[in-house]
Amino acid sequence: MSEVIVNHRKGEYALVICSHSLKEVIPGQYVAVGENYYAISDFTAGSVSLLVKTNSRLDLPVGSQLQVSGPLGQGFPDIETPVATIAVAGTATGAGVLLAESRRLKGLKTNLIVVSRGLTPLDSRLYDLSWGDGFTRVFSWCTLLQKSRPSPPLSTFLSPKELLQGSLFLAGPKGFVNDCKENAKQMGLSENNIKTNY
Repeated sequence: MSEVIVNHRKGEYALVICSHSLKEVIPGQYVAVGENYYAISDFTAGSVSLLVKTNSRLDLPVGSQLQVSGPLGQGFPDIETPVATIAVAGTATGAGVLLAESRRLKGLKTNLIVVSRGLTPLDSRLYDLSWGDGFTRVFSWCTLLQKSRPSPPLSTFLSPKELLQGSLFLAGPKGFVNDCKENAKQMGLSENNIKTNY
């Protein structure tokens, strides 16, 4: 059994850190908690961090016991293009931040687009990426992420020339991912260069 060791709430999200042994994680992988799946936001040798919505099933107090299994899934493919764009939304934001951090450690440039409902417990990591060493540009957009309010087009943040410099990684609600995918193709990006992870 795993145990909740931290629950950091901010805005409509909570960063829940559970005791769980992980030797290695590929950005985009997830864990199973009961019948639900959660994208991995960060990890250490003895813990895993998960971004969840407040008042969700995993928004539990410190000391709560739960069954965690993983990492699961293949994660994002290891495509080391000199420049890449990552667009993420909602609770999948952690997967995008983890991928951007991984690319920065390799000296690779990234455009990170984050669509959220407002402040999140990951804001300090986004700030570090923004003001680190110039490898990452962070664009934030606050929205309700409702079906009646479509996702902002990628062209809101990047020109076609900037987008076409490398691969596009997408993670988040299916509607958001599909909107971004279609918009990227309209901007001239080949579908072979679009990597999705719901």
